[in-house]
Amino acid sequence: MYANFSETIPLKVPVQAQVCLRPWFEHTLLQEGLDIIREGRIEHFFFYRQISAALCEKSNPLTILFDESKQIKQGFTLKEHSCSICGHRAVKKPCHHLAALAILSLSPKPKDKKKLFPTPLHFKDTGWQKIGSFLTTG
Repeated sequence: MYANFSETIPLKVPVQAQVCLRPWFEHTLLQEGLDIIREGRIEHFFFYRQISAALCEKSNPLTILFDESKQIKQGFTLKEHSCSICGHRAVKKPCHHLAALAILSLSPKPKDKKKLFPTPLHFKDTGWQKIGSFLTTG
């Protein structure tokens, strides 16, 4: 969501994103994350395999490793995450910086535009995944 930065960023976190990220982030953290996005504090946003990453405030790396999961209705989980601002506190419980990254990482599923899913996980079983696997294995 808002990853192309041409979309208008709303004042409140959309319900669709709240439901999608509810297992990891309380509403207040998501709202604080959206404020970070609106303030333009997230830069250099990108994906690598199952990871979303960005710089917050020009020099602080944020990463989230997503993994598919059939255990919960969202269909994915935050397997690992890191915030260089909050450090070890963010290891146990994701912070508002990671909430901003998680919001940016969401996009509609190709077959169900009403359901949000982490963009890095959209590439499984596509040409992008096949080419990436080929390039990394030699």
